[in-house]
Amino acid sequence: MRVTADQQLSCAAGEQAVREVDKQETGPGTVSLAGSRGRAPGGVQGQSPWWGPGAKPNGVYLRIGTYFYRFNCAQPPFDDVRVRKAFSLAIDRRIITKHVLKGGQVPATWFCPDVAGYHHVDGLACDPAAARKLLADAGYGPGGKPFPPTEILFNTSDAHRQVAEAVVQQWHDQLGVTISLRNGEWKSYLDDMEHQHYQIMRSSWIGDYGDPNTFFDLWVKNGGNNHTGWSSPDYDKLLTDSQAEADPAKRRDDLQKLEHILVEDQFPIMPLYIYVQQGLLRDKVRGVHGNVRDIHPFQYLWIDGG
Repeated sequence: MRVTADQQLSCAAGEQAVREVDKQETGPGTVSLAGSRGRAPGGVQGQSPWWGPGAKPNGVYLRIGTYFYRFNCAQPPFDDVRVRKAFSLAIDRRIITKHVLKGGQVPATWFCPDVAGYHHVDGLACDPAAARKLLADAGYGPGGKPFPPTEILFNTSDAHRQVAEAVVQQWHDQLGVTISLRNGEWKSYLDDMEHQHYQIMRSSWIGDYGDPNTFFDLWVKNGGNNHTGWSSPDYDKLLTDSQAEADPAKRRDDLQKLEHILVEDQFPIMPLYIYVQQGLLRDKVRGVHGNVRDIHPFQYLWIDGG
């Protein structure tokens, strides 16, 4: 996929020309280019975006964004936390980032990227033996009942399909379960999410602002972005406490307790990786600086005429 924008922008500080922003997608992911006054072409979304041609490597930097799966916790079999935990423990995220995505993404057993002084909890490492025991304890597998028909819902994208195929292969290999795939166009995908017409669902969250709260307030009871059927009074109270806490150290402790509930105790979600921005930049382009939100205002970019 190739996207080209040929624009000349006038800025209050004078004429600053950014012509020929030329991007090519080189790996799994989707790319969009939004160019308007005061907004950068680097509102570029995707897993392996590039700036070029005739460009030099410009490194890889983390974004405050997480790719994860939701479980429908209101219906069997994922109303059982043992099943959710088993499915999470069975996945080696490194297989996805190293062999499927190949774009520098960070395999993540945690949910919130490090931001504003916050450091994530470790989460639970891949442990297939523990996963099989949990599934057996929940009554599934040899000597128990067969695992019910289950599917992953994802919005139509080759990249999402590739990730889902890698995930279901690991579940088959490690747990002996067969999971099918269902893709939906964006509108129907969002409708299914809103009404919880899914069992497992591909999801992602890009932080609205540079603070962990943008990740943790997703999961309050009846929250507009929850869509899992899961809630916890302890979680809701901790979130309220963290929002009122003035001491940074105590607030970080509250936030880590929230993340512990999500990825080490209750598992309403299964994080897979942290997004990165990867790119190439023409030698003469100035004013582009890597940042966790991947925002590059046009009015601060210019072409060095020297």
